[in-house]
Parts: sequence; C-alpha cells; structure tokens
Amino acid sequence: MAPVDGVRAEPGDHEERRDQRRDREHTSDRHNDSPLHADGLPVPRPAESAPGGQRTRADGVLGWSWEVPEMRPLLLLDVDGPLNPWAAKTPPDGYVEHRWRLSRWRRRTQHAWLNAAHGTALLDLAAHLDADLAWATSWEHRANTTVGPALGLPDLPVIGLRAYEGRPVWKYAAVGRFAAGRPLAWFDDDFDLYRSAREAFLARRREITALIAVDPATGLRVEHLRAAEDALRA
Repeated sequence: MAPVDGVRAEPGDHEERRDQRRDREHTSDRHNDSPLHADGLPVPRPAESAPGGQRTRADGVLGWSWEVPEMRPLLLLDVDGPLNPWAAKTPPDGYVEHRWRLSRWRRRTQHAWLNAAHGTALLDLAAHLDADLAWATSWEHRANTTVGPALGLPDLPVIGLRAYEGRPVWKYAAVGRFAAGRPLAWFDDDFDLYRSAREAFLARRREITALIAVDPATGLRVEHLRAAEDALRA
C-alpha cells in the first residue's frame, strides 16, 4: 500500500476510519431526531430540579441548567466571617468547633466554628425566594466536603476564586461572570477591603445586587437574612 505524506497506511486503517465515520453519522442522526429551534440547533432537554433548589442537567451535572431565561436569584456564601466567625475570641452562642484533616498523608487540619442552624435558615431562605445557593469562598470545593455537610447543606455550585488571589479584582471578577444576568445577595466580611473593585463591580451590574457585610466576630445573623430577602423581593 502506497505511503501518504510519508506515513504508510496499515491494512486495517481504512476499515477503522470507515467505522468511525459510520459512528459519527449515527450520532448525527440521533441528534437530528430532537426538535429544532428556528436556527436549526437542537432544543435542549428540560432541566430537572435537584435538592436544595439547585438545577441538574439531563446528564446529571449539578449546578448548571439549560434554563437560562429563568434567571433565578443567587445567594452567595463566604465561609470565613459569615459562617465561621474567625474574629471572635471564643465561639459565639450556638457555634461548635469542627476540625477536618486535609490529607491522609499529612497532619495538617482545618477548623471552623459553625452554627448548625445556619444550614436550615439558608435552605429555607433559598426556597422562599426560589433562589440558588452557591459558594463564593477561598475554601472552594472543600466547602462541599467540610462546611456544607456540617450545616446540612447539599453540594452547591462553587465559584472558582483561586486564579484571582492577590489580584486587586478580588472575588468580583469571578462573581461577575458567574452571576451575569442574575439578581444576587452576597454574604461576606471583606467588601470594604477592595473599594475600587467593589465600585467597578456595582457599576457594571444591572441586576439587583445586595452586598451584605457580616461582622466576622459575630457571624451570620437574622438581620443579614432579612436584608437578603428584602433586597431580592424588591
């Protein structure tokens, strides 16, 4: 068999390529069975509701939905400050210390003071507002394996923040992309540390945006939850 572009084709290559082409045609036919938009694109399957007010794609991926037009409000959670009152000298009433070992091979641990009542309160607020909870914390995905279970929260979407550590945009760039087009109430204790980034973020937003500052010595309180409800009900 003659070489093509310096590569010699083996006897089974043509049969393999023919099988691959047939598989692609079969996949294309399967997609063409779906109803089409006017622009010719397949209509996505409807998303289903998942626990905790989150959304699940037809393929089971949590925290993302084809149903963009709904524009459900967001409740964004920081861990240190709102949920873990790190600035308190002793745990405030209702808080219990939790410790987690970060690796089986190291003795390094992480700890936080948490109030289990916050989990129920946040889930109730999300249900009442028809909103989605999401993590906006430097704990990132560790929040779903440590803090979340301790508070009785399901796995929540995570806003990736590590790429912006040490940069003047702080969390605002990542949150702006994640929350584009959606009303939000955001619990954090560091809004005043990045004032120019905060003002630029608010200037770009056209949707309801409530930055709810929480004292890291006291943690999340009833008045913070009421402020979120009032803002998203406006």
